[in-house]
Amino acid sequence: MKQRKNTNWKKELNVIVTENNGASSRRPNAVSSSATQKKRRENLFSAFADLRALGYKIESVRNFRTRHVKALAQYWIKEGQSASTIQNKISILRVFCGWIGKGDMIPESKELVNEDQVRHVTRSHVATEDKSWSGKEIDFDAIIKGIAESEPHVAMQLELQRAFGLRRRESWMFRPKSDIGDGMLNLFRGTKGGRGRVNQVKTEYQRDVLNRATALAGNGSMMPAEYNLKKWESHYNWVMHREQITRKGLGITSHGLRHEYAHERYEDMLGVEPPVKGGGKPDMDADGINARKHRLSLELGHSRPGIIGCYSGSPKARVPKKKSGLANMEAVGMAASSMESMASVPDEV
Repeated sequence: MKQRKNTNWKKELNVIVTENNGASSRRPNAVSSSATQKKRRENLFSAFADLRALGYKIESVRNFRTRHVKALAQYWIKEGQSASTIQNKISILRVFCGWIGKGDMIPESKELVNEDQVRHVTRSHVATEDKSWSGKEIDFDAIIKGIAESEPHVAMQLELQRAFGLRRRESWMFRPKSDIGDGMLNLFRGTKGGRGRVNQVKTEYQRDVLNRATALAGNGSMMPAEYNLKKWESHYNWVMHREQITRKGLGITSHGLRHEYAHERYEDMLGVEPPVKGGGKPDMDADGINARKHRLSLELGHSRPGIIGCYSGSPKARVPKKKSGLANMEAVGMAASSMESMASVPDEV
């Protein structure tokens, strides 16, 4: 009787990832970012570990099949993972399949699940909820003032996110003295997919934020000198939870400040509030609308005008009426009280 080959799947997977991970899946001859490479590696090892936990003892990772993807999708749905997370994981599995010569093996995400589960694996690219802080009736100035007392760097990063629509990592790695010039913001550190962009400094508020950021950062980045990126991410997340800037806390995240900026720029460019705030159709033709949305998408570090729907919503989408902000305002009061009680307590990381 022929003995079965005892393959060490972790070693095999490591070899495949190491040999292929540097290549971009979207741009020929381009190199994928270190963050993308790390995310791919972590997700692939986690996926195959999940498969083994589900009872699929695959001898070789090259024996990966569509039925395995379906099993993983069902498992992730059962675990309560978000549609965005599941779709990202499936996308990484598609990249992996390309590496092992099975590029067309995985169908569309909706074909991997039952009809009533499609919503669990399909991201909506149109906002149906106002995720901005003002949309949740949160007092930005009060929150920032409270945080600044004990965490001036975090407070300034939140202001940069509010003033320029920066992503979290962009605000952490921003170096005011070297990244500002001739009234322009040069953003290339921590950007998504390594795509840099140049945005104009337009308002007095923006100039004020940049002046204070420069004074705080000196010659460095917006992270304190004693932190590296990994440690700062952990500390930043800790502060967000402490101050209840979470969906379970005040019902907001720091990413909501990026939505705030996008909403204001949408109104500036198209002349109406975004649909998610109740705005109607802009008074211009389709080409004009698309051109302005494209400009806004570039300003936010994207490339497609359609992505603006993730922030603005769509006139065709059903947008729920704004809920009373009473519960959130009560939560803000609790958070402020918590800040006062914690002011004399040393920070713990």
